[in-house]
Amino acid sequence: MQRGSNKDIGAIGLASILIIIVVVAGASYGVYSWYSSTQEKESIPFLIVEDGDMISVDYIGFFDDDRVFDTSIEDIAKNDAAYPKSLSFQLRSEGGYKPLEFTVGKGQMIKGFDEGVVGMWINQTKEITITPEEGYGASDPNKIEIASLIEEVPIIVNMNKTVFSDMFGAEAEEWISLKDPTWRWNITVFDVSDENVIYRNEPEMNMIINPQSAWDSKVIQIDSSANGGDGLIKVKHLLDDKDANKTIAYDEGGQFIVINVDVEEGTFTKDYNREVVGKTLIFRVTIRTITKP
Repeated sequence: MQRGSNKDIGAIGLASILIIIVVVAGASYGVYSWYSSTQEKESIPFLIVEDGDMISVDYIGFFDDDRVFDTSIEDIAKNDAAYPKSLSFQLRSEGGYKPLEFTVGKGQMIKGFDEGVVGMWINQTKEITITPEEGYGASDPNKIEIASLIEEVPIIVNMNKTVFSDMFGAEAEEWISLKDPTWRWNITVFDVSDENVIYRNEPEMNMIINPQSAWDSKVIQIDSSANGGDGLIKVKHLLDDKDANKTIAYDEGGQFIVINVDVEEGTFTKDYNREVVGKTLIFRVTIRTITKP
């Protein structure tokens, strides 16, 4: 009888242990499921950027050589040591740095940027690489010009009176002396009519000037008898191949970048395309707000 009783007790004990194991396992699984679902909910943001959303973003725009061409962040705009800038980068005025706002999918941004923010969430930062096809397109060859390193300027100039006033910022008067805004040498007006002004350019031989505010040039010839009596000044632009893709300037055609200098041929190449055109762009974007329609 005693042996039978011990056997029954042993069976009961084993059953109890099995029940406890099942209960503990079930409880553990429940805790794990709750924790997993909580973590999943916390890792998936509530708002995701979709077409039609009004969003605001902070961004830094880089070329593939790490030069910054644009940013919405003032500290980065002013930090040239850590964030070297492209040729065309310009600081904004006070109050000009703030997150960029636009409606996704409405064509307000370049295609690559517009599509790249879809699926992002608030405070997420992402790098978006944009090809020229999805950015600002290919370079327009009609906006690329080859110019001579030696430029010719007449000594005697006949100019419309209004154009003269706009150019020199002064009313024309006979024998008035002014400084040419482009060439930075002196000019003297010697004839003024109702419509026109005639003035004389008066550079000095071998003088160094800075006509583009970007590189030096030198007066290499002054010939008063040339050009049908109007005289001729020859100016040599002191550019070399080291200036290519490092020099930006302005002329009557607008802003351009010097993309090539051929000293032997005596030419340099001006590219009037915007600097972002024809290039792969990298944007580091952070979502700040999302407003659903």
